Amino acid sequence: MDVAMSISSAMDELCTQRPSIARGELLRAGMRVGRDMMGTDSNTLILAFAGSSASMLVLDYAYDLPWLQIVNSNNIGIAVMQGLSGSFGIVLSVPATVVLATLVYSRKGTHLDVGPEMVSRQ
Repeated sequence: MDVAMSISSAMDELCTQRPSIARGELLRAGMRVGRDMMGTDSNTLILAFAGSSASMLVLDYAYDLPWLQIVNSNNIGIAVMQGLSGSFGIVLSVPATVVLATLVYSRKGTHLDVGPEMVSRQ
Protein backbone atom coordinates (compact mmCIF):
# COMPACT_ATOMS: atom_id res chain seq x y z
CA MET A 1 0.00 0.00 0.00
CA ASP A 2 2.90 2.32 0.71
CA VAL A 3 4.28 1.72 -2.77
CA ALA A 4 0.90 2.35 -4.41
CA MET A 5 0.37 5.62 -2.55
CA SER A 6 3.87 6.86 -3.35
CA ILE A 7 3.51 6.07 -7.04
CA SER A 8 0.08 7.64 -7.37
CA SER A 9 1.24 10.71 -5.45
CA ALA A 10 4.23 11.14 -7.76
CA MET A 11 1.99 10.76 -10.81
CA ASP A 12 -0.47 13.29 -9.39
CA GLU A 13 2.33 15.79 -8.89
CA LEU A 14 3.54 15.18 -12.43
CA CYS A 15 0.05 15.88 -13.78
CA THR A 16 -0.16 19.01 -11.66
CA GLN A 17 3.13 20.33 -13.02
CA ARG A 18 2.42 19.31 -16.62
CA PRO A 19 -1.33 19.17 -17.26
CA SER A 20 -0.82 18.44 -20.97
CA ILE A 21 1.28 15.30 -20.42
CA ALA A 22 0.51 12.47 -22.82
CA ARG A 23 -0.91 9.20 -21.53
CA GLY A 24 2.09 7.16 -22.70
CA GLU A 25 4.57 9.56 -21.15
CA LEU A 26 2.67 9.47 -17.86
CA LEU A 27 2.67 5.66 -17.95
CA ARG A 28 6.43 5.50 -18.55
CA ALA A 29 7.12 8.03 -15.79
CA GLY A 30 5.00 6.05 -13.35
CA MET A 31 6.81 2.82 -14.22
CA ARG A 32 10.18 4.50 -13.68
CA VAL A 33 9.09 5.68 -10.24
CA GLY A 34 7.70 2.24 -9.42
CA ARG A 35 10.83 0.44 -10.58
CA ASP A 36 12.95 2.54 -8.25
CA MET A 37 10.72 1.77 -5.29
CA MET A 38 10.26 -1.90 -6.09
CA GLY A 39 13.86 -2.91 -5.45
CA THR A 40 14.27 -1.15 -2.14
CA ASP A 41 10.93 -2.30 -0.74
CA SER A 42 11.52 -5.92 -1.78
CA ASN A 43 14.92 -5.92 -0.09
CA THR A 44 13.42 -4.40 3.04
CA LEU A 45 10.72 -7.07 3.20
CA ILE A 46 13.14 -9.95 2.72
CA LEU A 47 15.52 -8.62 5.36
CA ALA A 48 12.66 -8.01 7.81
CA PHE A 49 11.39 -11.57 7.49
CA ALA A 50 14.92 -12.98 7.72
CA GLY A 51 15.58 -10.89 10.81
CA SER A 52 12.38 -12.03 12.48
CA SER A 53 13.37 -15.67 12.08
CA ALA A 54 16.95 -15.11 13.26
CA SER A 55 15.97 -15.65 16.90
CA MET A 56 14.62 -19.09 16.06
CA LEU A 57 17.85 -19.96 14.27
CA VAL A 58 19.85 -18.96 17.34
CA LEU A 59 17.56 -21.06 19.53
CA ASP A 60 17.94 -24.08 17.25
CA TYR A 61 21.71 -23.59 17.24
CA ALA A 62 21.74 -23.36 21.05
CA TYR A 63 20.04 -26.77 21.27
CA ASP A 64 22.90 -28.23 19.18
CA LEU A 65 20.62 -29.34 16.37
CA PRO A 66 22.41 -30.60 13.26
CA TRP A 67 22.90 -27.99 10.53
CA LEU A 68 20.76 -29.90 8.01
CA GLN A 69 17.90 -30.11 10.48
CA ILE A 70 18.09 -26.33 11.10
CA VAL A 71 18.11 -25.57 7.37
CA ASN A 72 15.19 -27.93 6.73
CA SER A 73 13.08 -26.63 9.62
CA ASN A 74 9.71 -24.97 9.07
CA ASN A 75 11.07 -21.62 10.26
CA ILE A 76 13.36 -21.28 7.26
CA GLY A 77 10.63 -22.23 4.81
CA ILE A 78 8.16 -19.82 6.37
CA ALA A 79 10.64 -16.92 6.24
CA VAL A 80 11.46 -17.65 2.59
CA MET A 81 7.78 -17.90 1.62
CA GLN A 82 6.94 -14.67 3.46
CA GLY A 83 9.74 -12.83 1.68
CA LEU A 84 8.80 -14.20 -1.72
CA SER A 85 5.08 -13.56 -1.37
CA GLY A 86 5.67 -10.02 -0.11
CA SER A 87 8.03 -9.29 -2.98
CA PHE A 88 5.58 -10.81 -5.45
CA GLY A 89 2.85 -8.53 -4.10
CA ILE A 90 5.06 -5.47 -4.55
CA VAL A 91 6.01 -6.50 -8.08
CA LEU A 92 2.33 -6.91 -9.02
CA SER A 93 1.13 -3.75 -7.29
CA VAL A 94 3.48 -1.43 -9.21
CA PRO A 95 2.10 -1.99 -12.75
CA ALA A 96 -1.48 -2.19 -11.47
CA THR A 97 -1.13 1.15 -9.68
CA VAL A 98 0.56 2.80 -12.65
CA VAL A 99 -2.12 1.66 -15.10
CA LEU A 100 -5.00 2.72 -12.85
CA ALA A 101 -3.40 6.07 -12.02
CA THR A 102 -2.71 6.69 -15.72
CA LEU A 103 -6.35 6.04 -16.56
CA VAL A 104 -7.58 8.31 -13.77
CA TYR A 105 -5.15 11.18 -14.31
CA SER A 106 -5.18 11.17 -18.11
CA ARG A 107 -8.91 11.67 -18.49
CA LYS A 108 -9.47 14.82 -20.42
CA GLY A 109 -10.21 17.77 -18.16
CA THR A 110 -10.28 15.87 -14.90
CA HIS A 111 -7.65 16.07 -12.25
CA LEU A 112 -8.32 15.23 -8.65
CA ASP A 113 -7.12 18.03 -6.42
CA VAL A 114 -7.60 16.95 -2.84
CA GLY A 115 -6.58 19.95 -0.83
CA PRO A 116 -8.07 21.89 2.05
CA GLU A 117 -10.91 23.04 -0.19
CA MET A 118 -11.67 19.54 -1.54
CA VAL A 119 -12.39 21.02 -4.97
CA SER A 120 -11.90 19.15 -8.23
CA ARG A 121 -10.73 21.11 -11.25
CA GLN A 122 -12.47 20.77 -14.57
